[in-house]
Amino acid sequence: MSDVCERLSWVTEALHAASAVSAAHQLGLLTALESGPVRVEDMARHLDADVRSTAVLLEALVAMGVVESSHDGRFQAAVPEPSVLGALAGSADLLVQAVRSGRAPLECDIPAGATRVYPDAVTYLATLLARAAESAADVLHAADRILDVGAGGAPWSLALARRNPRCRVTALDLAAVLPATRRAVGTAGHADRFDYLAGDVFDVPLPAAAYDLVLVGNLCHLFDASANVRLFRRLRPAVADGGRIAVIDVMPSLDSAMRRSVSLYAVGLMTRTSGGEVHGRDSYRAWLEEAGFRDVRCYETSRTPPASVVTGAV
Repeated sequence: MSDVCERLSWVTEALHAASAVSAAHQLGLLTALESGPVRVEDMARHLDADVRSTAVLLEALVAMGVVESSHDGRFQAAVPEPSVLGALAGSADLLVQAVRSGRAPLECDIPAGATRVYPDAVTYLATLLARAAESAADVLHAADRILDVGAGGAPWSLALARRNPRCRVTALDLAAVLPATRRAVGTAGHADRFDYLAGDVFDVPLPAAAYDLVLVGNLCHLFDASANVRLFRRLRPAVADGGRIAVIDVMPSLDSAMRRSVSLYAVGLMTRTSGGEVHGRDSYRAWLEEAGFRDVRCYETSRTPPASVVTGAV
């Protein structure tokens, strides 16, 4: 009975949390918080809402860590781009579409869809993945020339740049995403060590044998097996002799807590990709070997959020 109670308690709390974030998003509260600290009374007036109810909602968001309060009674966002959380909490309609049709309504697996979604999401994602990026960097040896494929907010390459002052990073992403990449790199204080390459990862020209390390972080789950093999094959000539590729992504786990996180992540993926999914380590190993990489190794590097690293050598 205790196990049943624990499971129901978790699900109930998760549903309440999703409801609170979704309501805050629909009311415009999360977007309003992005403008800076505000008092409850001013927020309620801005939302045309009840003051007491607005205060209860804000306090719940504080308890969840989405919002923080100051000693003078003001509230402000505690995470970057909190409106992204609201969009996630309100994505049930998109999930219904995906389950019924088998097609992802957001279409993040094609450039047009990614251009619509990711420019507003990469700052949030970089913060979410920061701990995983540090753990991934712990298992990757220093590299002086790095290509960050699908860089986004550059959490993976920035973690490596902090460890190696000699490294130079080329951040590759869609033109619409790179301004957010530049902001993240500038905020981290490494603007002088990054170059930028705009284009689709599947067809942008890449120099031969130019990089000691190619990072493919939080990307391959958007694509199916054939697309990932095609991606790895076109990246292989860009890796210098003695260099490596590192694929960093969510992968299945036998651990019960991680299994829950990974399964819920897979559900969210259905709104973003029609062909992709959470791929296993054996799949990555086979794809990298098919693309010409050797000595493929796998590491489970982070539990929260779940992430693993698969490396291949040239």
